[in-house]
Amino acid sequence: MGLQQYRSKRNFKSTPEPDGSQPKKKAPVGLRFVIQLHEASRRHYDLRLEIDGTMKSWAVPKGPSLDPMERRLAVQVEDHPMEYNDFEGVIPPGNYGAGVVMIWDEGTYRARAVEFPAKDEEDALRRGLAKGHLTFILEGSKLQGEFALIRLAKSDGANWLLVKKHDRHASRVDITHADRSVRSGRTMGEIASHAPKEGKIWSSRKENPKPQPVKKKKPTARPSQRQPLAAALKKKAAAEPDMQLQKPFLWKPCSALPTIKNASVLPLYDGYRALLRLDAEGHVSLTAKTGLSLNKRFPRLLASLQGIQGPLLLDGLVVPLDEDGQPRRRGRASNTGDLQHAFYIYDLLHADGYDVSGLKGKERWEAVEALQITGDHLRLVTPEDASQAAIGVLQRSADDPYRSPNPPRTCRSPQQSQREREPQDELGQATGSRHEVLSRTSKRAVKEQVALTNLGKIYWPQEKITKGQVLDYYKFVAPYMLPHLKDRPQSLNRHPNGINGTSFFQKEVSGAVPGWMETATIGSGRSGKTVTYALCQSEADLLFLANMGCIEINTWLSRVGAINSPDFVVFDLDPGKVPFDAVIEVARTVKKLLDKIKAPAFCKTSGSRGLHIYVPVKDATSFDEARLFAQQLSQAVHHLHPETTSLERSPDRRTHKIYLDYLQNRIGQTMAAVYSVRPKPNATVSTPLRWSEVKPGLDPGIFTIATLPKRLARLGDLWKDMAAAAVSLPTCQESLDALTQAGKKMPKPRR
Repeated sequence: MGLQQYRSKRNFKSTPEPDGSQPKKKAPVGLRFVIQLHEASRRHYDLRLEIDGTMKSWAVPKGPSLDPMERRLAVQVEDHPMEYNDFEGVIPPGNYGAGVVMIWDEGTYRARAVEFPAKDEEDALRRGLAKGHLTFILEGSKLQGEFALIRLAKSDGANWLLVKKHDRHASRVDITHADRSVRSGRTMGEIASHAPKEGKIWSSRKENPKPQPVKKKKPTARPSQRQPLAAALKKKAAAEPDMQLQKPFLWKPCSALPTIKNASVLPLYDGYRALLRLDAEGHVSLTAKTGLSLNKRFPRLLASLQGIQGPLLLDGLVVPLDEDGQPRRRGRASNTGDLQHAFYIYDLLHADGYDVSGLKGKERWEAVEALQITGDHLRLVTPEDASQAAIGVLQRSADDPYRSPNPPRTCRSPQQSQREREPQDELGQATGSRHEVLSRTSKRAVKEQVALTNLGKIYWPQEKITKGQVLDYYKFVAPYMLPHLKDRPQSLNRHPNGINGTSFFQKEVSGAVPGWMETATIGSGRSGKTVTYALCQSEADLLFLANMGCIEINTWLSRVGAINSPDFVVFDLDPGKVPFDAVIEVARTVKKLLDKIKAPAFCKTSGSRGLHIYVPVKDATSFDEARLFAQQLSQAVHHLHPETTSLERSPDRRTHKIYLDYLQNRIGQTMAAVYSVRPKPNATVSTPLRWSEVKPGLDPGIFTIATLPKRLARLGDLWKDMAAAAVSLPTCQESLDALTQAGKKMPKPRR
């Protein structure tokens, strides 16, 4: 492309941008890349790769993503000169691309293993560019690992996709929240503010004044600035190269602080208690006291902490900041995008391959201070700190180890409001999970009595099926069905006047169920609302729900004992108007893919026209992990069946295609339970299948309340051993990643 188009768009007498006339200097360590954040008419990120002495450039509107599931549009623009890599400043109004430019990331890059004959690495990149599929490995400050640029076929050649490949650098952290220049440490606002009011614009040119350092701001420590753990402490500490993740030692609330020898008192801020883990490879994670991940809740904080040298394990609070960068007095930590957060360090558990939690408190506190890791978003709490935002104090012993019979004690300030003095669990230690089981009723020691009413009411007018017949069916299947319902919140879908009458969903059951029926009150970490759900634990519970008009039974994918961890990954094959044999074909492909990664698969009819495939999982899997796994495998299925399947959620955009609904894998989503009746013609039932039955010619309509009792008597519960077959989802995910990364040939769909 050359620089002709670049030069034709600019007046170099009025813009500080380089004109490309300087001699081209080859980087001594490899090919250079730069990503510049550009606040022009529209905010975007410019990705530039050095090829043939110029910077091949793409405008990425949403910026790069570390999530392999995210595909970001990248529009190829004119080549830029090599000197542009050093440009950070303001393009004056009236010029092409007027606005602020930041060097958001920079470094070197290289081609991935050559996939076709090439003379050298740059020739391989040149050929990949011409082919429309460029795969490369970045080595920058913010971006590392393998990426790909893929040209879209149905475009004028300018539209590409920027995709992160699956590797150890992949993450769901939103890296665009890391909003400071890697060159100057400034924000976009700070870059713009250095332009004098007269219109003199600062740029990278030597004759222009250099930007003044920002006051009251300490840039986050870079890896080269961090100090190692003192040798004297290494001799006292226990060597632990793997840095085992543990839960924080709980602080003990009290109304008044006791007298303790050699104790220090620290200010206590309103926030989330968490452990901050920084490993040797640069990965950053936040874990709540329950062991649940807080990474999705605070992506901007995680992005701002990347680059600090590990391994380190720190105990502290995630604290929301006000406009001045100080702790907010009121309001708990939030994941809203307009709030900044900082991690306030209260203790050190691990550093540089040593478990220091057994050292004395004074030694741990001095050690973390000596590491010199503090900055804007990582702050050390000391007794000398004084802030009106403190909601109380924390007292700790200088002589005790981290886990001590005398735990640190917290005491709230008396002026705090009643609401602030009644935290959900422990001061500043909210779980951070999206949902929390706040209470659960126990079954009372009384005889369960279910008054069954209106047994002759017609529920299916055409088939003349009555409410009493539905109750008889549920009484028969209760022994088979109840193990699959136990401890799962129920979302009631009530049809009090049959399948043709008005129906409605009901979640809240306070006052609507008898005292002997167990319930669970669940709070949402985002909205703060609570809902009391029914639990179906016994035959009496099941009959009571059916008597309320619950023709179908809809359950969560998790249980109240681990509400944020699903027991299954679910693949919902929604056929729309596609013939059922096509659904069979897709289901068998799902089974083959799961077999290749050694994941068990249990299939059932939906009770309507689709199929549900369940993969039982364990290891406290999160719903995010389950959804991403289902999405990745669904994409592979769609690749094998592009003509008959779709990942498009809108029905209007997937006419006559099977919807691969991986979004069912979300907390609070419900599925028709196994053996549930459906409000469909002939009272069909969601029925477990043997895989030998999943073949062309299968008619899901044969499974009804009339036929299921005989099938159960003959086959029993085909899903009774599902829990024992559960596998580790992280292990399955690794196998799926390896399958896709290695480019192994996917199994061909059965014809």
